[in-house]
Amino acid sequence: MKQYEEVKTPRPFWGWIILVVFSACLVGWGLAIYFLVQDAPRQWDFGALKDAPGESIYSTSEPVEGKNAPQQVPTLPEANPRKVVTEKP
Repeated sequence: MKQYEEVKTPRPFWGWIILVVFSACLVGWGLAIYFLVQDAPRQWDFGALKDAPGESIYSTSEPVEGKNAPQQVPTLPEANPRKVVTEKP
C-alpha cells in the first residue's frame, strides 16, 4: 500500500516565500491606506467653562438663591425631565 502513496512535502523555501508575500501584502495595504486617506482638520477650541463653587454641576454646595447656575453640559436627548412631587395638605 505504501508503494502507491505519493507524499510530497513542500520545501521550506516555499514556506518562506508565502510568508514574505503575505507580509508584503499587509505592509503594502497599510501604506496604501496611509497615503490615500487624508487627515481630518483638528478642532481643539472647546472654550472656557466656569468652574467656580456653586456654578459647576459637580459642585457639592448649592448655588446662591436667586441666581441660576448656568448649565455647563447639555442634557442628553434621551433624558426625561424630573417630575416634581408636591404633597397635598
